[in-house]
Amino acid sequence: MLLREKSIVLIIFITAAFFIAPAECLYDASFAAETLICDICSGEITSQYYRLKEDGAKKFETLVCESCYEKTPRCEACTGFMREARKFGGKNICAKCYDYYKDSPLCAICKNNIMGSYVKYSDSSTGAASFVCQACNDSSKKCSLCGMPSASLSQTAGHALCEKCVLKSKTAPVCKICNNPILSSYMHYKDRKNDTTIYVCDPCAKNNRKCFVCGVPDDNLSEVQQKQVCAGCFKDLKKCYGCGKYIFRVSYKYELAEQQYCADCQQNTDKCDVCGLPTGANPVKLTDGRKICPDCESTAVKNVNEVRDLYAAVSGFLIDEYRMQIGNVNKISFKEISEMRELGEKTPTAEKGVVPLGIFSRHGKEFDIFVQNNLPKNLLIGVLAHEYAHAYVHDRMPDFDDTLIDEGFAEWIRHKTLTKIGDEKGAKLIEMRKDIYGDGFKKVAEIEKKSGLNGVFGLFNGPGTEKNTN
Repeated sequence: MLLREKSIVLIIFITAAFFIAPAECLYDASFAAETLICDICSGEITSQYYRLKEDGAKKFETLVCESCYEKTPRCEACTGFMREARKFGGKNICAKCYDYYKDSPLCAICKNNIMGSYVKYSDSSTGAASFVCQACNDSSKKCSLCGMPSASLSQTAGHALCEKCVLKSKTAPVCKICNNPILSSYMHYKDRKNDTTIYVCDPCAKNNRKCFVCGVPDDNLSEVQQKQVCAGCFKDLKKCYGCGKYIFRVSYKYELAEQQYCADCQQNTDKCDVCGLPTGANPVKLTDGRKICPDCESTAVKNVNEVRDLYAAVSGFLIDEYRMQIGNVNKISFKEISEMRELGEKTPTAEKGVVPLGIFSRHGKEFDIFVQNNLPKNLLIGVLAHEYAHAYVHDRMPDFDDTLIDEGFAEWIRHKTLTKIGDEKGAKLIEMRKDIYGDGFKKVAEIEKKSGLNGVFGLFNGPGTEKNTN
């Protein structure tokens, strides 16, 4: 019978293509009609002997004397008689079996050539094949990661791993929650703040809730405004400047304003009639119908005497710094919104369609100053400086009609004044404006850069005017 290689799933059998069959019977040479020669010792058979049938390509008989039959070693592979034994695969085998098995694969566990059934394993990541003889496969424990049997398993992150998988675990991603190397399926999340990737193994992802802010599973969540938030996100949470609640996801921030606002305050509360920012949950309602935020209210100027003091400080700075004298101020007073609107329509330098914050009204050599009530202090200082600049220009050149330069010079003076008092944000807002005020400011600032103060004030040295030499 010829035995060929067989496969059961991944179990493969390797068997030599020949074997020596057991003796059919014991013969007595004394009855033989011819001289019989032992095929093992080549001696004459004079007594009992064995007639063996050897299977191969052709069937033939082997004669073996009783002595050789009992003393000659057998091949551990095919059980046939061996004239010369060879050590191979941990066994003593005959020359024919050696030729047959010499190219057989090595067992990954016992390191011997395989002479029998074996199991073939493939590495899913590299495609490399490994072979394990059936005996080692049956007696060895299996790696819990790759499933391959191993002579020695190591406990890693709760898994019994073979040497190769232990090495893989050292470079595997680490779970954020259990802090173990991830040896099976997992979830990964992008941390945009740090431009890193967060890994969570499947068991931890299934057994823990996700942070409401970042969406990453976590085993240490805190309840914040009825939301579950991880420690990392809680540390970075900002509070809405309007209502004081934590902002979870969407926030609104205005240029040059450090504070942030939640979506509710941004979308559902009034904007301050002074600074334009959300008034928040507690706006201040003025008698003229305006609503202002608490910040603007905290520095609002409500006393006319304070307005006079601020005007004196502004005019003193402009006279000392730039020799910008104008006529005397007759009176300073607050006006309601409706009155300021009406005065604005009658004032040539006022922006049309906009209620002015302040107006310098000229009567000969005297001026009346009208400002809105409850303007924040720094804003009021800027308004006074701006209107003072208009008064200066039209005091020197009553018919000056270049609106871009007129408004630009007034904003340039306001910028200088705000810089003097340390209001960097107010000054920066002037630089960022993209209307006639901003365009005019940039033009006047460019003239200052090229020609200095004389270049700026020279714009208003018309006939009959005194030259400013600052």
